[in-house]
Amino acid sequence: MMDGVTCQSLRLGVVESPPVGLANRSAGGGNNYGVTHGKHPFGRAIDIQNLNSPLTLQADSADRNVATKPACTRTHWTRTGSSPISRDDVSPTSSRACRNRHMTDLASKPIGRPVSFDRTSAIKAATDLYWQSGVAATSFNEVSRALGVSKPTLYRYFGDEDGLVSAVIENYVSQRALHPELLSMTGDIRTDLNAWFDKQIDDLYQRHKDATMPTGCLLMECVQLGKALGEKSTAAVHQAVHEILEMFETRIRAAHEAGQLRDGIDINAAVRLIAGQTIVAKNVVLIGEPKENLKRMVALAIDGIAA
Repeated sequence: MMDGVTCQSLRLGVVESPPVGLANRSAGGGNNYGVTHGKHPFGRAIDIQNLNSPLTLQADSADRNVATKPACTRTHWTRTGSSPISRDDVSPTSSRACRNRHMTDLASKPIGRPVSFDRTSAIKAATDLYWQSGVAATSFNEVSRALGVSKPTLYRYFGDEDGLVSAVIENYVSQRALHPELLSMTGDIRTDLNAWFDKQIDDLYQRHKDATMPTGCLLMECVQLGKALGEKSTAAVHQAVHEILEMFETRIRAAHEAGQLRDGIDINAAVRLIAGQTIVAKNVVLIGEPKENLKRMVALAIDGIAA
């Protein structure tokens, strides 16, 4: 016979008399305790309605009655001795471990629908949008709607709007074929530069005829935006411009060593004059200037540095 039980959850102390029906509980009896109240030492009723799972009394080899309850319930009483149960004899087992196990199980499962996001396709679509509408004229909300993804998704994959724009600039530059091999085909600076610009101008006019292709130069637009760009985008622009200038500088310095440039010419100024023709060409295309006229304009600039 158990003489007392601890009501842990209500913090009301030790029950002086056992709950009715508890002492006579058999191992196979019932689906619930059938007990809702016991008595406090001072005679006040206490509620132990937390006991909603089967409780059984088992006898071990020492003839000790042990009140047991299935795991993962709120309260567990364990008989620790053969004498009547007192506060010191009872060791209530908290369900904290059980709850923690459930939380671990939940954490291991994906929450909500898995996000299907193709970063490469998103960058390509954003490139076309920025190229067609302009970086300054396109808001992050418009990019989100055009790509069919939420802004939090874009933030997750790109960090912020600056991260997306910088990725777009890098993608744009990688798509533009610079054809550096054309700059050294013959070894003559005038012939090679004209061949390089002829190829670039032909490509520009071909894209301009395709109504589905954006026109203009996204990189040059970003250059003109200057401080309006974020830190990462500015770094991407500077890197792209540096690569173009470096390509022309390498070729022009080689021509200078070969004696193919005008005497006393400023190499840095010559590099920027020739590189600047790429900007001129991309803008002249937009105003509808005939292709051959544009090629002659560029040829004049080349004649200005060649011996």
